[in-house]
Amino acid sequence: MPLRENLEGWVRHLRGNIGYEIRRLEVHTAADVAYAHSLNHMTGARADGTPDADLWFRETMACARSTATGASPIVHESVPFKMDGSFQAAIDLKP
Repeated sequence: MPLRENLEGWVRHLRGNIGYEIRRLEVHTAADVAYAHSLNHMTGARADGTPDADLWFRETMACARSTATGASPIVHESVPFKMDGSFQAAIDLKP
């Protein structure tokens, strides 16, 4: 799924302004590949009236340059999961 569609689906349950903060961003590059990881904080009012979203999560993205076009699209994006058997996304991290 393209990144934009993925993000739109993820924030569709929020209404109004969405807060998004990126901390500890690290970017590593080589000739035809790059990756970045960061600790992110997202806040926003939920559309269904349940308590507002306030979550921290680590995100990793990787890009690979296309030899045909020269573009460097995101080829991998991930958020870690809890290794307690629940396989839930780890969205309760703190800086």
